Amino acid sequence: MNPPCVIEQASLADLPRLVELLSAEADSLSASTLTEGVKAALQQPDLGHIFVVREQGRILAMATLVTTISTAEGGWVAILDDFTVEPARRNQGIGSHLLEAIRDYAAGQNLSRITIMPEGLNHSTRRFFQKRGFAGSEMITMQLPLARPQAI
Repeated sequence: MNPPCVIEQASLADLPRLVELLSAEADSLSASTLTEGVKAALQQPDLGHIFVVREQGRILAMATLVTTISTAEGGWVAILDDFTVEPARRNQGIGSHLLEAIRDYAAGQNLSRITIMPEGLNHSTRRFFQKRGFAGSEMITMQLPLARPQAI
């Protein structure tokens, strides 16, 4: 990653670019659904944060860190979601630096664990996270779809 890159928390002004990045990863989701979700996340900083990597003002990567309580851990933990790097800028260390910044933030918030449950976890994605200290888990995610509310 070049020195001009900055890692910071996203703002509502970043909404179009964040949706653009996510749209490249989630073909099956509509832009309006992604917009609603990202906007809700940006407006609820007590529940988590969206971190971005900027180079000369342009967002190259993003990740959402959601905080929650774990009874098993006896306190606050985080779930890492929407971790993506612009396809043309992958394998340049950008994702590693973003993950490092998120880890530092989580440690500073006294979170005891970061869990990632990427959809369609492929071999290269698994290897990326394993090289950075993530280990397999016995947790298996299951989902119960509910009626979608009109607005968040």
